[in-house]
Amino acid sequence: MHLALVVVAILSLAAATPYVDRGDPYSDGRLPTKWTFISESKDKAPLHSIVFSPTLPGTYGVYHFIGGVDGFILAEAYTGYMAGISAHGFICIGVDILFPAKKHDLRNVSDIADKYERNLRWLEQNLTTLQVLNPGVVIDWTNIVVGSHSEGADGTLLMLEKNHTIARAVVFYEPFSFKFINKTTFSLPALIVGTVLSKEHKGKMPPCIINGFGFDHFYDMWSKGPKYYLNVKNFGHCDILDLDLRAVCLAMKLCESGNSTSMDLYHDFTMGVTSAFIINTLYGYGSDQKYFTDQQYIPVEIETIKYNLTSV
Repeated sequence: MHLALVVVAILSLAAATPYVDRGDPYSDGRLPTKWTFISESKDKAPLHSIVFSPTLPGTYGVYHFIGGVDGFILAEAYTGYMAGISAHGFICIGVDILFPAKKHDLRNVSDIADKYERNLRWLEQNLTTLQVLNPGVVIDWTNIVVGSHSEGADGTLLMLEKNHTIARAVVFYEPFSFKFINKTTFSLPALIVGTVLSKEHKGKMPPCIINGFGFDHFYDMWSKGPKYYLNVKNFGHCDILDLDLRAVCLAMKLCESGNSTSMDLYHDFTMGVTSAFIINTLYGYGSDQKYFTDQQYIPVEIETIKYNLTSV
């Protein structure tokens, strides 16, 4: 009887301990994953979401991600990115503001941020009861990182300005915004990633990232908490997208892009740098810091790496 109680206690402790991937974040994660849609119509959720989750029992932190153009770019455009991060031990939730093409009131970015926070709170209360997760998969809602691509930074940053305790860290992937000028006033670890080609354009359209409103500005604006900055050479703004959506971006000549033969390597980077930052920040796994601060451990060429580990 005593032995049985000890075994139960050990299993309970293991189940409550968050999964921490200690492998190379730029290699495929060890966990099998699956994805599930959460819909406004069927599930009565505030917004449409796509959830990527490990299928093996364990306790996993959360990565909440908003796509470009304030979430007008559907979450399904980033499935490779989110699935790769999930395989490293996270519940990845991609959310968008328009699915299908509904007439939401989007006149105020504050309204958009409120919708995202309301949806996140709804998922926290309902995701387990919807039975979209495999048995034994537990969501650790105390360990949430929020992230975004491009102008999705608006909704993400406004959520944090209203309530920065909603997350333990933030990832801004190629952030762009006309709305935020003043330095932040709260303390939160931040990863800020840019691409050199996102500031270039050969056509009549302006570049996808305009100087003074992009990732350089976000790094300067982030005034409290550890912050990390990487500017990636040879790749552009749409290269994070799944290949079919990236092809649409190229066909419309919206943004400069990298060589198509290097996209697998770049996608390894996008999910790997995000995973390394989250693992290091949430769980204090120090060995992962080198994967976003030291070029020799990063699989793509970086033009600039800089970081500040204290408030400025």
